[in-house]
Amino acid sequence: MTDAEVNSGLQDNHDHDNLDPDGDAVTPTIVTPPLLRLPTEMLALILQEFALPLSRRRADFDPHWKCSVIDASALRPVAQTCRRLREVVMSLPPIVKTVIISEDTPFDTDKMQAVSKDIPLNVYISFVHRTPQEVRDWYMAEAHRIQELHLTRLANLNMDSWVPLLALLAPKLRFFSIATSGVAWLPPKGSLLSLPQASHLRHLTLRKVCFLPRNHFPFLTHLALIDVRLPRFDKTFLAFLSRCPNLESLVLDHSQESIMERPVSTMRLHLPHLQRVTLERPDKDGLYLMSIPHNRCMALQLLSPNVKSDVARLILPKFSPDPHTLRIVHLEPPRVYKEISDPGSWRSLYGEWSSASLTSVGPTGTFHVRCTSPSEIEGPHYEAQRAMLEDKSALASVRTLWLVGMQATRPIKDTDTPTMTIPWAEFRLVGYMSFVHRVAIAMRDLIVGLSALETLVYILPHTLEPNLWILPNTTHRLFASRCLKTLKLVICHGIGLRTSETVKRPELKLGKVCEGLETGKCAYLDTLILQMAVNVVIDDTELLQISKYVPTVKVERIDSIPQMTVPEYCREPSCSSSRVGALW
Repeated sequence: MTDAEVNSGLQDNHDHDNLDPDGDAVTPTIVTPPLLRLPTEMLALILQEFALPLSRRRADFDPHWKCSVIDASALRPVAQTCRRLREVVMSLPPIVKTVIISEDTPFDTDKMQAVSKDIPLNVYISFVHRTPQEVRDWYMAEAHRIQELHLTRLANLNMDSWVPLLALLAPKLRFFSIATSGVAWLPPKGSLLSLPQASHLRHLTLRKVCFLPRNHFPFLTHLALIDVRLPRFDKTFLAFLSRCPNLESLVLDHSQESIMERPVSTMRLHLPHLQRVTLERPDKDGLYLMSIPHNRCMALQLLSPNVKSDVARLILPKFSPDPHTLRIVHLEPPRVYKEISDPGSWRSLYGEWSSASLTSVGPTGTFHVRCTSPSEIEGPHYEAQRAMLEDKSALASVRTLWLVGMQATRPIKDTDTPTMTIPWAEFRLVGYMSFVHRVAIAMRDLIVGLSALETLVYILPHTLEPNLWILPNTTHRLFASRCLKTLKLVICHGIGLRTSETVKRPELKLGKVCEGLETGKCAYLDTLILQMAVNVVIDDTELLQISKYVPTVKVERIDSIPQMTVPEYCREPSCSSSRVGALW
């Protein structure tokens, strides 16, 4: 509908009486569009959906936690169409409460003074240059009713001018985020956040700063420290956490020593409500991680870590003792790119194609570690995963194992090891896939030692010719997977895609699966569940062949990639956007 049509249809006068020339009949004509006949409350809910969070509009605004500052620019044309819509738009709570002040949004003193004095405010202020005096005067007058405050792009001069302002009494402040332009700045005597303002703070985000407040935060539940640089970071950071007794979620992203120092703090924290900890690119020594308490029903995730193996071995048993579910993801770009069915769905679940991750879910905790390149499986970034996989005793309770994206390139022998090399005579043929094959051998060795394993979920992203070479052989000298009875084989080619009837339907080839079952190496299997897209063709003859070796064979059509269920305490409703490859 064009603007002219909208303006002609949305009129303040809703009904007109049309008379015929003779005056004998009266035909009432209703010209009010159906939209305007809706109740005001319903109309407000519809229009509110067009008011997007400001963080989705401005690249410089990322408070990490969900905030209430919205961008109402999409509603301006709607408010100009008729009086009814204008009144509804101007009464929407997000619009009434939001105040945006920046260099590209001129400050209107009269308009600011006209803002209702009876409602709390959500304020966004962004100035690269010194904040104008009229803005500071307005803040001093209205600080007592601000419930959200976001300061971005602040440079040195701006920070100095805001120190006395942020010491004002702000009894309603619940949400505060501050981001500098990246220039080093230290507040005088730690006076940036004073106790009157911080006493009831719930969500705090500090980005690109060189300080931590010295206040006590009795009600703080969500803390995000991003690119924070401090001398003796471990000691200062732990001391700060000790002043947040009700903390529930902690995010630490690339925050570390301002100079090269080795953490030596032995402080132990007591944070009884802490449930979710996200550490992205933590310091390579990371010894301060051992000070984080281990509470029941607690989750820890390391994203792109560089943690030494000795530290990893100390961390892992704390956060996921005796896991019952384990998921290992190892994705690489497929060799034949035309075989990619829908890379977008994989990015949404596991990040980019090149990634490796391990997720461990136990009765008292969850642990997740992810690195951005599977080739680092033998490097320092994979130490946390390797440390856990090497300790078979820590995995003795695993009942369900998810293997995602890894497939052996040829049959695995009982004597094969992950450190094996490819003979030079075969290098030209299989050298490209040698690393992938070694990963598959490592996974075979893991499965062999899982004595409590009952179900294996095997997800393959970009193949129509699966094999079972990664499964353990009953003849292996260390075979302990005698409880393994169910295999769920997920073929992801084409899942989630809408294909035309004229397009040739892909065919699933199960010849290698049949060959593996014929050897008797998987005689322990009782149930094989094949999951695939609706448009994938399967040969009934091959299914009949498989049923000779597995008593129960099921075929299930799915329209989405299966995901491992994580405990409820891993869900973070306050997070505005999840990190790539994160659990929350």
